[in-house]
Amino acid sequence: MKSNSEREATLFPMAGGRLTSSFLAFAILLSIAVVPVPARALVSLMEMGRIEAADAATHDNTLALFQGYLSLGLFPEAASLLERRVRRMIIEIPAAAPLFDVLVDAQGRFDSPERLLAVCRTAINNGSRTPQVLYFYGMGLRSVQGRLGEASAALAQVGPGSPYHLLALYALGQIAAERGDVAAAEELFRRVEQGAGRPGGNGNLARRAARSRAEILIAAGRGAEAAPVFKALLREENEPLDRIGLASAGTDPVSALELLPAEMTSSLPLRERIRFLLLFGGLARDSGRYKLAVDRLTLAGRELEEAISPAASPYTEPLAPSAILESIRLQIDRLRSLRRGMDSAESLSKEAV
Repeated sequence: MKSNSEREATLFPMAGGRLTSSFLAFAILLSIAVVPVPARALVSLMEMGRIEAADAATHDNTLALFQGYLSLGLFPEAASLLERRVRRMIIEIPAAAPLFDVLVDAQGRFDSPERLLAVCRTAINNGSRTPQVLYFYGMGLRSVQGRLGEASAALAQVGPGSPYHLLALYALGQIAAERGDVAAAEELFRRVEQGAGRPGGNGNLARRAARSRAEILIAAGRGAEAAPVFKALLREENEPLDRIGLASAGTDPVSALELLPAEMTSSLPLRERIRFLLLFGGLARDSGRYKLAVDRLTLAGRELEEAISPAASPYTEPLAPSAILESIRLQIDRLRSLRRGMDSAESLSKEAV
């Protein structure tokens, strides 16, 4: 389970085995405040054209042109401008670094991993290996299939002392969870929980790390260890996801989930509602309640199909960016396969099942 975030809501393809694990491996990313752009008046298009056409490039008109590109959302053009000015030594690398930081943060707010990676690579190639650039570069790589190793290497370079250090550790914990490395994920989440939970720390990040740690404990069959964590979270916040987690950590999770108020689960955001149905279906299947599992998985598949249907209302809550729609379709196919298997199992004896 994971709380909503403004930055990313990625659904990963379901791996073989327990549906519970696929639900619990979902990642959390946090919103980060934009670094202020150097204070300058907005630059008109006419002025930008004049600067681009001028023979002489100066530090000041470079900043003005950069501000213009940034205000128009032309991030690749802004990155290219900085690259040219750095190579011509009009802007020194130390002066360009904070501008690249502003740029990657702004680009990171849009669903375009390819453009984010391009901007980050431009920054790195021009000597700007700041914690912010490395963090966003790692997050961009993480969204590309088959590049988790590179993502981990980039995130591991975000050292202590940076405001991005704990965020990078959290992302590394998510990657470890996705790979099924429970011990590494548990340790990383614990470090984030302890670091962010100190006086003056990020309480929201500490709670998310605790929640993620509890989720992987449930996935590893250690619900008794997860239950106290969810109880502590519920004392701080009355989050529906923590109530679901506590119910899932018990000795009879299916019955506990059935007792949750219908209005609580129906009011969940679309992403969380689908993940709840996947969790419920997986637990019901594991407990041998195949009819209930089929019902919940069928409903999850229906909601997934409606969410990515071309006929869906433009005002419907977006489920996921277009870059991961194929992953969602793969999930739908797997849901259908699971349902067929459980439908067949209904007619078999207990021993055959």
